[in-house]
Amino acid sequence: MRSSQAPVRGRFAALPLVSLVSLVSLAALAALVACGPPPKPPPPPMERFNAALCPTVPPEDTSRPLDPNLDGVRADLAVAQRIVKAAADVRLALTFRNTSLSAHTLSLPQSAFTLEGYQLVDHNCAPVLYARPVAAKALAYKGSGPMPLKEGESATIDTSIDGLAPGLELRRGIYAIRLALRFDSNSALVRGRTVQSEWVTFAVKGLGGD
Repeated sequence: MRSSQAPVRGRFAALPLVSLVSLVSLAALAALVACGPPPKPPPPPMERFNAALCPTVPPEDTSRPLDPNLDGVRADLAVAQRIVKAAADVRLALTFRNTSLSAHTLSLPQSAFTLEGYQLVDHNCAPVLYARPVAAKALAYKGSGPMPLKEGESATIDTSIDGLAPGLELRRGIYAIRLALRFDSNSALVRGRTVQSEWVTFAVKGLGGD
């Protein structure tokens, strides 16, 4: 006599129902482990630097003629990396150029080698507060620098934020820095000037990358 029940075919035919459920559960768990946890959501975007929020440069006193030795001084500032983990990683290259029509000797003030000779601001152009260093770690030229520069010559100074302001820490965000170095004249008959570079921006993403 043949049974009216159809035979169960397939490789799971001999497995009890409990074993089959366990096998499916293990397969789902293995797939979950292989995929790993969900990815960490990206941090919120950084605010862009808005130079329009920066105060305008006060006009120079024109009651006396400009010192001809300072007329042709130009300064360009660049950063090696636009995105860094910490302020200490910001490397700067400052290039002075003599574009005047007459040779002159230029001595750099000590503030050229500390943050006092620069303007460092956040994305809203608010000044970054820092403790004034006892001595800059970059270059100790004191009253003089790697000059003189003759007509058409240039000189580049490589330094870092950590050299200008040792121990400075910056939170995650966008920052901007520019040279704003005051050169005083050696004569009372002529006036000095403030040599400025364009703003250079960089981003600090933090030690943890967040």
